[in-house]
Amino acid sequence: MEYVPLGRTGLSVSVAGLGCGGFSRLGLGTGKSTAEAVALVRQALDLGVNLLDTAAMYGTEAVVGEAIKSIPRESVVVATKSADPLLTVDRPFLFLIRDRPTGTLLFLGRVVDPTPSP
Repeated sequence: MEYVPLGRTGLSVSVAGLGCGGFSRLGLGTGKSTAEAVALVRQALDLGVNLLDTAAMYGTEAVVGEAIKSIPRESVVVATKSADPLLTVDRPFLFLIRDRPTGTLLFLGRVVDPTPSP
């Protein structure tokens, strides 16, 4: 797998990512079980994919959380979205997550320091 820098974040992401939404929703939208969806995410990780694209509206965050819970945090990059009305240009999503670590991070099974960075 090839990896490229993700902007100026210091993160390196795979050139192929796994989209966890769409019509299939990791197979959940076509009748696959949660266990099969978790296995699909883990197979992508085994193949070197380290960029997972999910969102609360996809209904796959819990699946992604289950799939990555035994993976070292620094080895996976999760891209998610929020329809939160508090999201503004003056209040970037990163700080929103740090201020309110429920929702997405809860589904993903991750705990973070809720104290915003200065």
